[in-house]
Amino acid sequence: MFVKKVDTIIIAMFSAFLNKILKLNLYPYQVLTYILISTVFGIYAAGVCGLDWQAVQMLWPFVASLLLFAAFINYILKTRILVLISWLLLFFLAGAVLYSWQKAAYFPKIDIQDETLTTSGEIINDPYLSYKNQEIIVKTIHNGQSFLLLAKVPRYPKFSVGDSVKITGKLQKPGTIEDFDYERYLRGKRVAYTMLMPENAEKIESMKSLKYQILRYLYQFKHAFEESLNKNLHEPYSSLAAGIITGAKRSMPESLANDLSVAGLTHIVALSGFNITIIIVAISAALSSFLSRKKIFALGALLVFAFIIMTGASSSVVRAGFFSLLILFGKTLGRKAYQVNVLLITAVVMLTFNPFILTDDMAFQLSFMAFCGIIYLSPIISRSVEKSFLKSLPSYIKAPLSETLSAQIMVLPLISFAFGKISLIAPISNVLVLWIIPLAMLLAFITGFAAIMVAPIGTFFAYITWPVLYYIIAISKISATLPLAMLEVKKSSYLISILFYSLIFIYWRSQQKRIVGEKEIS
Repeated sequence: MFVKKVDTIIIAMFSAFLNKILKLNLYPYQVLTYILISTVFGIYAAGVCGLDWQAVQMLWPFVASLLLFAAFINYILKTRILVLISWLLLFFLAGAVLYSWQKAAYFPKIDIQDETLTTSGEIINDPYLSYKNQEIIVKTIHNGQSFLLLAKVPRYPKFSVGDSVKITGKLQKPGTIEDFDYERYLRGKRVAYTMLMPENAEKIESMKSLKYQILRYLYQFKHAFEESLNKNLHEPYSSLAAGIITGAKRSMPESLANDLSVAGLTHIVALSGFNITIIIVAISAALSSFLSRKKIFALGALLVFAFIIMTGASSSVVRAGFFSLLILFGKTLGRKAYQVNVLLITAVVMLTFNPFILTDDMAFQLSFMAFCGIIYLSPIISRSVEKSFLKSLPSYIKAPLSETLSAQIMVLPLISFAFGKISLIAPISNVLVLWIIPLAMLLAFITGFAAIMVAPIGTFFAYITWPVLYYIIAISKISATLPLAMLEVKKSSYLISILFYSLIFIYWRSQQKRIVGEKEIS
């Protein structure tokens, strides 16, 4: 009898659920949201499962049959839900096809033998210069197959982007170095093979195309800017100034990098869009009473463009600038539903050019999750700030503070999953530091730029910039030395990340219901 009642309840619940699904009515923007999400999940599934091009091609007949079947059922039952489901599956498969196709194109299977080979190609990156070598990414062809090769060559002769080079050495497939997945890291850059200790590397010529000429000028300006900061500010202040403007962390002292990490302030020197986002949000809040949304958007777009130029216009910088511009555009639209679709469209466009960044590029993942935090959590955090002792602060401080804290909350599970560390002091250190970041960026920019034009003027502004940088470093150092500032967790623990995001979702839902309830009462 009991089993029969349970069966009856289950059937009733299933019937109610099915009836609700069949009567589901969606607005056009909601349909677009689901389609874009399906595409992203298709790319993600293909990346996690490692689907190859041949396996995905076999699924097309199944999907075509499914679409025809859905159309027939829709004609019989007069419902569109099955058609929607089939279209979602179609775009899911399209995402998987995109990933597998580019995987076959950028990661050809080459029979690597323990022998020396000579290959030639053109450098596509700004060479990373360390104290003992320089890293270059070369677009080359071997046995008729094109791929990207990362080579670590001697410091001299110095190479630049657009140089045509000839390299002789042993081709290797990247693997794991200690606990660092080097292959995954390079896959996000679409690098298929490495040549770590080539026997010879020589420059053939410099490519004269307009693209490479522009990139050379941008990188030269970036290097000159960083050098001017080094001449006018001693360490660690010069490294911090370069970091918050260009994201350069090559010469940053290990002690400062560690303090920023423990204090949860690494984002201020990371090219994930945080730094320019702070500036844009502060300017939007400060000018909202004087300028329209369109004029603020135009001003923010100019700032993003200047930021991209200042940092050399590398792919990671362009993505960071793109997301920052997206935040400003979302504020111009003003409606959360459209902001979500703009975010998803931007993500799909980026993934179309490089689908590997979804699973293998931490900067892209952090930018994406940070923007989700700004969309969904910042209104709730702003309400909390208005009810706290911080309510008396001016809007150009409260706005970036609320949105950056929202972004920090959303990236926290991702950071704990990737690095095995959680900064418990981050909320406090961010409150103490974020308000001064716009001023620090402005003064650092003036110092570096003025030093290039007229050296004495740069030196003068360096004296003004130093106290601001000193404050940031002092807060970072004090925060890092506090007990229980950093919590060590098990690295790559899916369970911890899922638990964190579940708690964030529960908190968001409870606050949404509370807001709705307050509106109904009022």
